[in-house]
Amino acid sequence: DIGMTDKDPATIVGQSLVVGIQGSILNEANLDLLRTLKPGGVILYKYNVLSEDQFKNLIIELQKIALQTSGIPYFIMLDEEPGGATRLGLFRDSILAGEVDWDSTENDIRKLAYMGVNVILSPLADYSFGMESAINHRMPFDDAEDLVAFNRRFISLLIENRISPTLKHFPGVGLIRGDTHVNFFHSQATLDEIARSVDIFREGVDAGARFVMTTHGIY
Repeated sequence: DIGMTDKDPATIVGQSLVVGIQGSILNEANLDLLRTLKPGGVILYKYNVLSEDQFKNLIIELQKIALQTSGIPYFIMLDEEPGGATRLGLFRDSILAGEVDWDSTENDIRKLAYMGVNVILSPLADYSFGMESAINHRMPFDDAEDLVAFNRRFISLLIENRISPTLKHFPGVGLIRGDTHVNFFHSQATLDEIARSVDIFREGVDAGARFVMTTHGIY
């Protein structure tokens, strides 16, 4: 219950939306968008970042608008993966040659919390089970058990720092051979492979992941 029973219908609809904003400051176009839609979340990208201090201040201003409009803080979302996609250059040293540096990882998580990010779009749960996949270069583990173990601890550290983890990309983009950023594909995975992939996501949910991002594809 996030206190929606006393909200007008437009606010209730807006709370189901996640939006992006232009640039590194809250200009009038951004403010008009946020005041009109009253979204539940804002996803931030590299072009929203000039420095850590600027990014932190931007998030502070965003949360002020959230409280002025809907009265509910935004989910502030960022795509930052250990060994993969990055917007702030964090987690670069989390996993090197299959070895995890937990001190570096926890330090980067604390940076995210300090800046005000409360939803991170990671960790990956996209194991390929030996298939050729566009995700393989972002997957730092050759063994599914190593991936599950890493995700469990990573999720725990995020939650300790009041950041909601997001598993992706359900039911497993590792089971698709093409790049789903540029096209829509059918998976050739067997039912058994899909079930094994779903189990990795289940492990992450059991570990405390708050969100699950789906993939573009047919299974």
